Amino acid sequence: MATVAVVGGGPQGLGALKNLLEEGFKATLFERKKTIGGLWAFNEDTSDTTVLPTTLGNISRFKNCYADFPVPSTTKSIFLDAAETLEYLESYAKHFKLHEHIQLETAVTSIQRDEVRECWNIHVKSPKGEDVLPFDKVVIATGQYSSPYTPQFPGTDLFKGKMIHSQAFKDPSQFRNMKVLVIGGAITASDCAVELVNSGAEKVFMSSRRGNMIFPRFVKGVPVDVMTSRKANGIMASLSELAPAMIQKVLDVGASRLADSCWPDLPSEWKTKPRVSIALNRPIVSDKLVDCMKKGEIKSVPILTRFTGSDTAELSDGSTLQIDAVIFCTGYRSETTSLCPELCESISPRKLCESTSSSSSSSETNSSEPPLLRLYQNIFPPEHASSLALLTQWKLGTGICEIADLLGMALAQIWQGHFPLPPIPEMDRTITRHHAWARAVAGAEDADSKMVAKEPWKAWLNEAAGTGCNERLGYGWGGWRFWWRERRWCGILMEGVDSPHVMRLWEGRRKGRWEGARGAIEEANREVERMKRER
Repeated sequence: MATVAVVGGGPQGLGALKNLLEEGFKATLFERKKTIGGLWAFNEDTSDTTVLPTTLGNISRFKNCYADFPVPSTTKSIFLDAAETLEYLESYAKHFKLHEHIQLETAVTSIQRDEVRECWNIHVKSPKGEDVLPFDKVVIATGQYSSPYTPQFPGTDLFKGKMIHSQAFKDPSQFRNMKVLVIGGAITASDCAVELVNSGAEKVFMSSRRGNMIFPRFVKGVPVDVMTSRKANGIMASLSELAPAMIQKVLDVGASRLADSCWPDLPSEWKTKPRVSIALNRPIVSDKLVDCMKKGEIKSVPILTRFTGSDTAELSDGSTLQIDAVIFCTGYRSETTSLCPELCESISPRKLCESTSSSSSSSETNSSEPPLLRLYQNIFPPEHASSLALLTQWKLGTGICEIADLLGMALAQIWQGHFPLPPIPEMDRTITRHHAWARAVAGAEDADSKMVAKEPWKAWLNEAAGTGCNERLGYGWGGWRFWWRERRWCGILMEGVDSPHVMRLWEGRRKGRWEGARGAIEEANREVERMKRER
């Protein structure tokens, strides 16, 4: 059986490892830290990106779980904190006996293709020393939060206050009694700003170049992420096949209206509008941000343009801000491609010029627009699709464990040969169409390689994984037959909680139907109904 190296021990790496082992692959996971868990394993190393101990998940336990391993009933939290999430991941690894296939404190320093032996050479470094290990296939499930991006501003050398990237934001109490400028308008910036207020900062300013939607964790007594049903999502997925960019805009309008209903009449000076597409930026999920802003503890300010002194900065409206510290919540540059020279070359837009002469592809390659990585379904480099996969090039406001499990199932089926990928020219055309959609939705300058059309992408993954969901819960003959035979149960699945457990409900092409899936789905729906009654 083929050997597979999985790089990264976070939720995605664990999901890939479990599913590959389940399908008979000889898989080994490499994790550079002393523990699994990825971002959820907090440590005080300012060069290592983690959540804070106080961080709450933005997705409820009904949605953020693996398909055959629900969050234990002993966990009372609806939104898990950092310790609870790490405990869940550890329990998952223990339950499926993954630890015997995991090498901790082992950093992958380089991945190189060996064409002679037709394998990938994995260069690793551990306390035991350095080594080169051959593998038939490689899964990269790390790298997107390794290299902080900090924009440069004129006058930085003049500023004498504390200046860090959010990666190094480990102890909010260091900013007590300080005036702090937080740069960024997404989830990390929101979490940092609220933590600063809780830790006694004198004043917190937020500066962002784009607006965003803000949701509380609970809406009408239930988690905000269970408010959309599989039925509604399925309808949108079908319509997306006809007009993907237009339907994404419809979804954005719907999400924006829901955000407005949660926080009506937000002052315009807070600059939450105009909002970007939910396909580009995950909405902010926070129970405290709006209250802090209403109290004046957090103030929205115009975009930073330059530093003018040891404790002063100039904003885009010409005003001056007096501050003691700056925290850049400005994201990361992916280091995924730096691990593997062949990967970097394969997914570069320049490579397209050499492989195809189609007019649509050539127009993208010759465009002055920022380049987007060329990955089929945001996973596979076309030239190495049979042996190399990236699991970190997607961005959705949904549970990472759910998607990690689905990705792992799909990947195992594809590499087993049960779901063949199309020829390289067809993959290239699909990638080009996807890039056109991303630019239509987000604008040419803001389009991101990680953007995906959520429901069509999940439908493709379900088809590749062989879960049976598309056939039984779609609008084809299989869906109507299932509805006719089990109307009540079909109604729960289509209109109730869109549970990850449905992916293990039926026998399918993938192995591992879970006998407990139906019970877990019914229990999730009962609990949500109780929450509705008790609100």
